[in-house]
Amino acid sequence: MYLHGNAKTTAELTMALDAGVATVVVDNFDDIDRLEQLATRPQRVLIRIIPGVAPETHESQSTGGRRLQVRTALDQAREAITRIRASEKLQLDGLHLHIGSQILDTEPFARAVEAVSVLGEFPVYDVGGGLGVRYTLKDEAPTVEQYLDTIATAARNYLPAGAKLVIEPGRSLVASSCVTLYRVTTVKHTGRTFVAVGRRHGRQPGRGAHRSGLRGGSGHQDDGPARRDNPARRPSVRVR
Repeated sequence: MYLHGNAKTTAELTMALDAGVATVVVDNFDDIDRLEQLATRPQRVLIRIIPGVAPETHESQSTGGRRLQVRTALDQAREAITRIRASEKLQLDGLHLHIGSQILDTEPFARAVEAVSVLGEFPVYDVGGGLGVRYTLKDEAPTVEQYLDTIATAARNYLPAGAKLVIEPGRSLVASSCVTLYRVTTVKHTGRTFVAVGRRHGRQPGRGAHRSGLRGGSGHQDDGPARRDNPARRPSVRVR
């Protein structure tokens, strides 16, 4: 089991350690500080890296570029590696990276693997996820086979032989198995057409779309009941 998160609290880390979570993905130096204070036995960790690779996807879903400050950047990674290797409580298993979500090209994954290879040899490399799916009729998503071929080839070219390779294919496994239903509450025509949809449970009234499903500026396909018999009339929806 892995514990992720870019803002882990002391309570969350304590819970993970008490539960015996096998590996904590260290996202920043505060994680290291807290783990060294809390751990009572050796704790395995991975260091999450910004590889400096920005794939073509919506800005809100890109996590691997140099402009982002949340993840451990390459120029800070060596300091984190040195510190954890010197720790009496933390055991460094390897590196974790995640360049973004809804990525429709496999090439950035290979570049990310190459980028982190300069940090040295480790027993474990978690290359994250991000493989995109077809949300609109114009989307062309890579097959799982193409994704795996790219990752495996990059690993053979740049990572040590025998290293454990971990992937997180999440979205690509489950996205096509279901749909999200929204109830239209308001339609405005002001030169452009704006459609407001109902809130999900737990959100404040009037806050609009389900943020994890509909991200501002991202594309989605309208598959309303009135359009199912005529695919040509299904417009692509741009979320604001």
